[in-house]
Amino acid sequence: LSLLNTKVNSYNLSVLNPNMQKLLLYNCVNIDSTSVGLFNFPELKELALNNCSIYSDILLAKIFKKLPKLEKINLSSTYVSYFTIREIIKSCPNISCLNLSTIYGNISNFHSILITDKFTNLVYLNLSFSSITDCAVNAMVKKLKAIKYLYLSYTYIKEISAFRLLTSFPTL
Repeated sequence: LSLLNTKVNSYNLSVLNPNMQKLLLYNCVNIDSTSVGLFNFPELKELALNNCSIYSDILLAKIFKKLPKLEKINLSSTYVSYFTIREIIKSCPNISCLNLSTIYGNISNFHSILITDKFTNLVYLNLSFSSITDCAVNAMVKKLKAIKYLYLSYTYIKEISAFRLLTSFPTL
């Protein structure tokens, strides 16, 4: 199911099929404590919250606690903190695709190292427009053995490290 420019509330989430496997929310507003309680989709494998207004990172973390089968997460242009990333790592062990591009709250080397340590089976990772540097590249080269799509545009990675990435991952 894909919803664009929608006010997310208890009604429009409660009528959805609880066995749904894909929920894509784009430019949605008012994801608050009343709607978070209704993110009861135990079979959900893909969640996109692109450019959504979520009232706090604690609410976002509560959403991920309820979705242990997630494999794909897209939080592009959404506020994400260390707390949220930690909850994703703890609650969603099967992540293979992760998009954290242009997020508000920014991704640092510390965040990217946490992500690559936990999600060694990532196939897709987008950290574009983050503040990661060459230090994060070293962690990626060591841990991301299954990566096929790696997006690092507009980061602080130097050309030599980018070259190292390309030569280290034959599947890119």
